[in-house]
Amino acid sequence: MKKGELEEILKSHKLWRNDKMGKRADLRDADLRGANLRDADLQGANLRDADLRGANLQRANLERAALQGANLQGANLRDADLQGANLRDADLRVADLERADLERADLRDANLRGANLQDVDLRDADLRVADLERADLERADLQGADLQGANLQGANLRDANLCGANLQGDDLRRAILHRAGLRDANLKYADFQRADLKRADFQRVDFQRVDLKDVDLRGANLQEVDLRGANLQEVGLKDANLKYANLQNADLQGADLQCANLQGADFRGADFRGADLKDANLRGAVLQKADLRRADLRRAKLQGAKLQDVDLQGADLMCANLKEANLQGADLQGADLNFSNLLGTNLSQVKNSPFFNQYDWLCKNFEKDREGFFVYKRIGDTQFKHPKTWKIKEKEFIEEEVDLNRLVNCGYGVNFGNKNYVLANYILADLWLCKLYFRDLINTCVPIYTDGKARCGKLQLLRKIEGEEL
Repeated sequence: MKKGELEEILKSHKLWRNDKMGKRADLRDADLRGANLRDADLQGANLRDADLRGANLQRANLERAALQGANLQGANLRDADLQGANLRDADLRVADLERADLERADLRDANLRGANLQDVDLRDADLRVADLERADLERADLQGADLQGANLQGANLRDANLCGANLQGDDLRRAILHRAGLRDANLKYADFQRADLKRADFQRVDFQRVDLKDVDLRGANLQEVDLRGANLQEVGLKDANLKYANLQNADLQGADLQCANLQGADFRGADFRGADLKDANLRGAVLQKADLRRADLRRAKLQGAKLQDVDLQGADLMCANLKEANLQGADLQGADLNFSNLLGTNLSQVKNSPFFNQYDWLCKNFEKDREGFFVYKRIGDTQFKHPKTWKIKEKEFIEEEVDLNRLVNCGYGVNFGNKNYVLANYILADLWLCKLYFRDLINTCVPIYTDGKARCGKLQLLRKIEGEEL
């Protein structure tokens, strides 16, 4: 279209806009390639199927304009007003729409591949089945937008606002949603393979049956999210917030949940095999019948957690806090509970319990008479100096406050050992035969994972064992 002809159409359109006669701009099928329409007033204009490739529409007023099927490839639409515009089937590949206002715009089936949509206002826009592959939507406002069936592969949605948006069935493979806001969004059937969801806000989102395998959700807010049956294998959830989330029957095999907040979450029937839960907060979490085989729960906070019938075979619970947790019927075969806090823990009916009977162990390892057990103790050249109050001679009693926590393998107290232990340890120290009286068994502790030693509060020195007597 010739420049003069275009100018006349724009003048007439301006008069029409101001109710001073004139005529609405009709630029259907017009060839406007490379046209300079900067600051142009095209509100309500008809630009259907127009060729606007490479056109300059910066700050143009295109509110409610008809742009169905228009070709805007590579066009400059920075700061343009496209509120309520109809861009259905429009070609906006690699177009520059930075800071454009597209509130309530119709972009159904539009091609926005590689387009620059940074800081764009797309609130309540219709983007159903739109192609946004590799589009840059950083900081875009998509609140309430309908993106059902859209292609967002590799799109940059860093810091974007997608609260309440409809992303049902969307292709978000390799998309970047770092710090994006997705509260109350609909993500059913969306594909997030290899997507970056670090520190994104998903509060109250419905993720039921969503496949999130290999997704990076580190630091994400998933509070009160519904993840029932979700595939979270190998997912990075370090430092994530899953407080009160529903993860019933979710697959979390090999997931990284280090330092995650899982307080009050529902994990009934979930699969945590090989998952990393070090330092995780699981206070009050519901884990009945969950599979935690080989899970790493070192230093995990499990106070008041419901762990009935949980499979903890081979799990590492060293230094975990299980105060007042319910482990009724749990399988503890090969579980490491060293230094864990079991104060008030319900351990009834546990399977493969490491909590053997201390008296039986003493009977198996030491001879006894009617008064007590004959045990062995090394004194002298050891790494532990004995108290100065001890008198090291026959018939004297040696005493010390004792650590009765059976999960502590080497604790304070008067330590003693069986024959195998004393023959293998501190062999340069003096070896004494001692007596542990039955009356003092109340202050005796045999560690669950004992290597042959135990400790008590009081022993009587009987005699020093010389040479090869043992």
